Amino acid sequence: MPEVASTDYYTLLGVPRNASNEEIHVAFRHLAHECHPDLHPGDPAAVERFKAINEAYHLLSNESERRAYDASLTTTETGHADLETTVELGLRELFTGCRVRIRVPRAAPCPSCEGEGSTLRPGRVVCTSCRGTGWGPEEVFLGVRTREACYRCQGRGRLASGAGRTPCLPCHGVGWILLSSWTEVRLPPGLEDGQKLCVPGQGQPLLHGGQGDLFIRINVRPGPWTRAGPDLVLDLPVPSRMLTHGGRAPLRTPIDEVWVTLPRHSHYGQVVGVPGKGVPASDGRSRGDLWVRLVPPMEGR
Repeated sequence: MPEVASTDYYTLLGVPRNASNEEIHVAFRHLAHECHPDLHPGDPAAVERFKAINEAYHLLSNESERRAYDASLTTTETGHADLETTVELGLRELFTGCRVRIRVPRAAPCPSCEGEGSTLRPGRVVCTSCRGTGWGPEEVFLGVRTREACYRCQGRGRLASGAGRTPCLPCHGVGWILLSSWTEVRLPPGLEDGQKLCVPGQGQPLLHGGQGDLFIRINVRPGPWTRAGPDLVLDLPVPSRMLTHGGRAPLRTPIDEVWVTLPRHSHYGQVVGVPGKGVPASDGRSRGDLWVRLVPPMEGR
């Protein structure tokens, strides 16, 4: 007979999280018959088991409540639900850094039930399944420790006491709703394509309070330049007579103008180095080198 302190409603019914409605119905009928209090007279635990199974079935058989419940489950060791977004940067942002505004979810108590998850509030009692912690037991899967929100109180650590508790419709019995807000993040210069930055505490809200982390993946727009770490290769159109006689040619970077000295008898395709004029480091204290490739004036136009 299953124990009340199962990890979640799916485990309680013995079905996977992608179970169909029919599979949930069949599992419930089997367990309801097996655990019915009439078959276990004088056993108070049987009553609690039957109530838990019934509660699990009614929630998982309701499509909207099941979606809300699935969203409330957390699967990492700390319980954090991390979010990830992508920010696209151009060459100027690589030189100067920038500020970006990102929309993130925020948890707020449901105004309809004031965070209780129930439209009836005859009183509040500590959840006996998690003893008020809001967490289910730790499990080890493939060597990774995980824990999830308590299946019974859904992470709140308490329950509304009394009979006839009706789940709140606006929040589907969860007790909180998701709101959107904007957060501003400062991106340093010198970022690499594919690099990932972590912004602590700006991820998915948790039922028991707190936030997961926000991860920002950098996507650098392609352009007429080549990057190798802090070093940058740019094309410099120059007339043929300057290749023969040499001279100084201006080249505009995203943050300053660089004068490139061409030796006499240069040739197209030749690369000339300009130390310290590449992409700035993230601390802003140093820069890579700029490498200038000499090309005809009309090339690439």
